[in-house]
Amino acid sequence: MRKTVIVWVDGALKPVDAVRISPLDHGFLYGAAFFETLRTYGGRPFLLADHLARLRRGLEAAGIRWRLEEKAIARAVAEVLEANGLADGVVRLTVTAGEGPPVLTAAPYAKPMTLLFARPLPPALAAWQERGRPLVTVALPRNGPEGRERYKAHSFLNNLLARRELGDRDAEGLMRTADGRVAEGIVSNVFFVRGDELVTPALTAGILPGVTRRLVLALAPQAGLTPVERDVWPEELAEADEVFLTNAVQELVPVCAVDGRPVRACPGPRTRRLLARYRELAHQGLRSVADIR
Repeated sequence: MRKTVIVWVDGALKPVDAVRISPLDHGFLYGAAFFETLRTYGGRPFLLADHLARLRRGLEAAGIRWRLEEKAIARAVAEVLEANGLADGVVRLTVTAGEGPPVLTAAPYAKPMTLLFARPLPPALAAWQERGRPLVTVALPRNGPEGRERYKAHSFLNNLLARRELGDRDAEGLMRTADGRVAEGIVSNVFFVRGDELVTPALTAGILPGVTRRLVLALAPQAGLTPVERDVWPEELAEADEVFLTNAVQELVPVCAVDGRPVRACPGPRTRRLLARYRELAHQGLRSVADIR
């Protein structure tokens, strides 16, 4: 028998089958909705302040007036975990614009809808972190960001089409910009180690400003690495000492091969060191990268 998923909606816990979203919600009509996917450790959401800061940037750009504070979201996370019988898991927080007339508008959205649900960690995650995953370049180019930066918005069609191109392979897809530079994975940021440098594409490539990406850049000196953000070209990944992917759910996942060509070390010593330090901070309940001492 399938267990009923319990969802937190505007302060109330509801069975997922009882949740209703209006067809006039502008999140449904026009993609005016934003989300954060985060992970809990010991029941506490990791880097919650940074996730909420990124969420608010998108909401402000779209004119969505959202007033929930960090403590309220932390309580909602605890309630959803308990209601679904999870000690820890993956949490998805979504804020959608709410109802409006079926036309584009410049008016602010005063009554957004907030939804939060949780699910278990991917069952294959431990194997990916131990043995690595292949990285496969997809032909579809990464589209440009929606505004001044790439927001974590519901306009996810580019990612979905890339995933369909990749098919059912147990791999992450590598997306490039229109001029051929490395952009990011379908659901991840990309890093590589070459010598004593830790390199990742700059935000000017139109990539998502990943929360995990930001933390890894801050931790680079603790692994004896100099963090570098710049234009990256595909051939550099083939020549790297180590390659890994980051996102909030998967932490750091080493890449074992790029388009069939093995990476020199998978997982490499610097990747392991960064992952170990990342997990230390996660279990300490770090709220923000700015709080690292």
